[in-house]
Amino acid sequence: MKTTARWQRAVLPPAALMVLLGACGNGPAADGGSAKAAALGPMQGIPTPAKDAKLAALVPPAIRNKGEITVGTDATLAPKEFVAEDGKTIQGLDIDMVYAVAGVLGLKVRLQNLNFQSLIPAVTNGKFDMGHSSAAPTPEREKVLDFVTTDYSGESLLVRKEDAKTITGLDDLCGKTVAVVQGSLELTDAQDQSKKCTQAGKPAVTTQAFPDQSSANQSLASSRTQVLFADYPVTAYQAQQSHGTLVTVGPIIRAGLEAMFMKKGSGLDKSLVGAMNKLIADGTYSKILAKWGQQKSALTKSVVNPPTEKG
Repeated sequence: MKTTARWQRAVLPPAALMVLLGACGNGPAADGGSAKAAALGPMQGIPTPAKDAKLAALVPPAIRNKGEITVGTDATLAPKEFVAEDGKTIQGLDIDMVYAVAGVLGLKVRLQNLNFQSLIPAVTNGKFDMGHSSAAPTPEREKVLDFVTTDYSGESLLVRKEDAKTITGLDDLCGKTVAVVQGSLELTDAQDQSKKCTQAGKPAVTTQAFPDQSSANQSLASSRTQVLFADYPVTAYQAQQSHGTLVTVGPIIRAGLEAMFMKKGSGLDKSLVGAMNKLIADGTYSKILAKWGQQKSALTKSVVNPPTEKG
């Protein structure tokens, strides 16, 4: 798989997969949570964790000495990373996670908004110490990056409520216009589905690839496209924000892990995985997930460079 594919998932054990698929039900996670763009700044409503001296000592000296970690994110993917209504605050589940691990490590956070396709090069060339932006570990990416897992996720389809009876999965995309983000695995999957459609004598899928998630979201809201194909937390959040005019349909596709990422061999992974597991143990992690309505995406343990899909 190409390293620009955003959503390729790590392979999950059956039990973990069933936990994630349970998010398709009628609980808070299925509705995308109750987060409001104007009200939830980084770590708002959640105490910032105290510094852990032992874990802080594991931070690479160059980062530890400056007392700050620089983080790149593509802030167009509510509820995981997005810009608040003030037009400047970057917030979301992933952003809270960054601030929480930084608190454990005794570091300040410097965030920068950058389109996803540019994030991996920016991390590998040293512009950022790390990235966190709904990214999945893949074998190709792990050649140049180290990953520290943060949550489960997957892909799904979002449609207008009146289309939910006729569009229930990938097989129903034949002849439809589908919005995706440039460089995403959804783009690849939509193109693969289009080939299946034409091979079966059905109309092709018309794929419209947008430079960012906000543009893709807007294309469905304005009826320029019929389907949004995106990460499940994104589609669930959009459904919740639409107050019933948009709904997620079908099963979770490519269920798997998402992670923070840093340059291969930087050494930052050791402190980050320690901080993540401390947050899981002390309950801060579950509070962050609950804040954004994503409880069913919870991990029981964070790991470095998990086994991933081959391909």
